[in-house]
Amino acid sequence: MAGKANFASINAKILKSKRVQDLVFSMANTKFEEAKKQFMQEFNDHPVSVEIQGGAYASNSSGTLGGYGNLFSFLGFEAGSNPIGEISEAMNTMFSMEPPSALRNFLRSVFNLPRLSFVVRHPTISKLKKHSKLPWAFGGSWLSGIESGIPNFAQYLYEDNSRLKTSRSKSGVEAEWSIRGASFQPTPYLTPIIERFIARIQ
Repeated sequence: MAGKANFASINAKILKSKRVQDLVFSMANTKFEEAKKQFMQEFNDHPVSVEIQGGAYASNSSGTLGGYGNLFSFLGFEAGSNPIGEISEAMNTMFSMEPPSALRNFLRSVFNLPRLSFVVRHPTISKLKKHSKLPWAFGGSWLSGIESGIPNFAQYLYEDNSRLKTSRSKSGVEAEWSIRGASFQPTPYLTPIIERFIARIQ
């Protein structure tokens, strides 16, 4: 009579092999790098990013301002600055994938866990708040504000020329009173990109 193989035990022994662990990490890292590349591409190609990248005289292609003005001047970025480039640079430093720690390896061997796991770190809105502050505007992060809402749109005045000499962006200022009844339209931005990244690496 043929004996029964204990596949769980065999699998656990295989996963103890340093060679196997290195191979699995290499495969997982390839998947991680592909997911990271797609994350950054989705962020840079998002209508909000494209509009802000367009500068002080871009059109409101994201639709967040109802077609009036643009996000670069509404958010009051300094003329000539590159807020999307700055955020992208910060994001790139927040990605990492590490092999299992010695403790994780020990626990996995003790409990014969049939898988290898890795520690993955990625950008979050919370981590990026310090890189996207607009304290003069509403005291928060413009990244989170895109999704949750940004006040004072009713007082936003846009000029598609360089006559606004005192404006940070040179094309938008805040009026002393409301000049319209419209409001900023929140839109999904970074959160869905993060969720898709997590789904790809699981």
